[in-house]
Amino acid sequence: MLHFALELRSVTRRYRAGVTGCSGEIIALDRVSLTVAPGECVGIAGAPGSGKSTLLLCAAGILRPHEGSVHAVPAAFVARRGSSEAQLGSHAALTHALHAAPKLLCLDDPLALLDASGRDRYVSILHELRGAGVAVLISGRNAETMDSCTSRLITLESGRISRAVRRRRTLELEVGMPSYAAMALANRIPTVRRLGQALRVALDDITAEEVLSACLALGIRVHGSRVITTGAPGRVAEAD
Repeated sequence: MLHFALELRSVTRRYRAGVTGCSGEIIALDRVSLTVAPGECVGIAGAPGSGKSTLLLCAAGILRPHEGSVHAVPAAFVARRGSSEAQLGSHAALTHALHAAPKLLCLDDPLALLDASGRDRYVSILHELRGAGVAVLISGRNAETMDSCTSRLITLESGRISRAVRRRRTLELEVGMPSYAAMALANRIPTVRRLGQALRVALDDITAEEVLSACLALGIRVHGSRVITTGAPGRVAEAD
């Protein structure tokens, strides 16, 4: 029985150079190792040609590595949609992929062409899926576009992991009677803590919407809220 959704071990993938008469090879992935837990969302950032799509295709079982191994739960790969169909197409492609009930989603730059409201809807769906135990691997050129949905971020350069960051998201709430609010919420959300006149909740295993719903149910008045994202280097992925 697998205790992870995905495990890449020293995966290398090469392509033939696209020049007639040339026998040279391009290394798209170079000994990449990565483990993703059920319900986790890992972002993959990098410039065009850095190996992001190849990593997703290997993770989904569409491409086989030339070296190394891939072990994964049933997965689905969702390709990036063209600009003319970005808003509707990205959501439709995700919905179609979910018909097979995958336990791992490999999403190739789905947020790039969505507007702010489209990204919010897409990210909301990902949070629901993660709550159901689905693991997500999502790529993007810009790490900032993935801030709201990833717990970890890796950066690829020339097929290798150059940087790995564990991202922490915390919900800060401005509430009336913070001492009472902290005690009341603690019965439902053990990670809540008081900081001055504000409350903070780590969004590791709960969404901001669930915290706000708990406040409403307990009669806690929320005057304002914001999500704080921090990142610190960590040993979360390796290039052997």
